[in-house]
Amino acid sequence: MLEEAESENLAVDGVIADITNYEAPDLYNIVVIDSVLHMLQNDEIRNAVLEKSSNAVCKAGFILIADTPKHKSLICDYFKSVPKVWKIIKNEKNFFFAHKIALVKS
Repeated sequence: MLEEAESENLAVDGVIADITNYEAPDLYNIVVIDSVLHMLQNDEIRNAVLEKSSNAVCKAGFILIADTPKHKSLICDYFKSVPKVWKIIKNEKNFFFAHKIALVKS
């Protein structure tokens, strides 16, 4: 993946870490969460991961989530809870895409 991105002059950061306590050092254009949420112990932890991950997305950026259908409503509900910040682009099968339309004020 990194070689292909480099050949297209794309800046890609790949991180392998414990998603439950990872703190992103910057804001990113796109954050991808791929097949991770279903492995977490409970919905409280899943929501905390969604919050941390979505806070790492810059304004006008995107979050892309692939997970099991079991957590589809939890993912959708999280982003629907902040409609002034996120616009849901796709919510089908195991895929969820959202566009950040505003930054959250700290």
